[in-house]
Amino acid sequence: MPAPTRLTAAGLLGIALGLMVLAAAAAFLLLGRGGPIDGRAEMVRVFGVADLPFGLQIASATVMPSGEKLVAYAATDAAPEPARVETPPPQPGVMGPRVDWSAVAIPATREPPRQATFLIVDGASGRTVINAMVRNLHTPDTKGLGPEGGIVLIERGRADFRGWESDWVHLRTFEAGGTFRDAMRISISTPDQPVVLTATWPRGSPATREMLDELLKPLR
Repeated sequence: MPAPTRLTAAGLLGIALGLMVLAAAAAFLLLGRGGPIDGRAEMVRVFGVADLPFGLQIASATVMPSGEKLVAYAATDAAPEPARVETPPPQPGVMGPRVDWSAVAIPATREPPRQATFLIVDGASGRTVINAMVRNLHTPDTKGLGPEGGIVLIERGRADFRGWESDWVHLRTFEAGGTFRDAMRISISTPDQPVVLTATWPRGSPATREMLDELLKPLR
């Protein structure tokens, strides 16, 4: 397994871009900019199918002011995930205790993702978005995290999608209190339609390539 990679400007851009996409979606819903779309019809247009495994159902579908479309699936019948450990807020000017994030126990469970979000990008900006969110994404390693935690790149690789090489990354968000949440992000683009899929696992469950492949099967 490749060693985690240190932070670079490109990595900051990728993280910032991902946050911007989510912020834009939130503003979109709260301020009424853009509008809802037929998520099922959009998935059929892009992939020819809209049904996913693991009980994932379309929870929302919107077009953002910039033109990107966001189709979000959630496992509506999934059991509640473990709660995040509550920790007291840091005191101003006081350095928190040092945390060895590499020592956080990662179980050997093989649970499916509980969320899947498809970012469907306009072709003109597709390469820039995919490079920032997947191909050129870098993060600190666990030694670069403070007591509040943060995002670490665990692994990256390539997978076949409809005959094209698709870049993917495995990200782990360490949370204050010693919990974690995993996600995998993959470019499932064709020459005509750039798409980035982000699959999110329940808190405390590690992401796996096997489960990602199962999620992608209907779309291949």
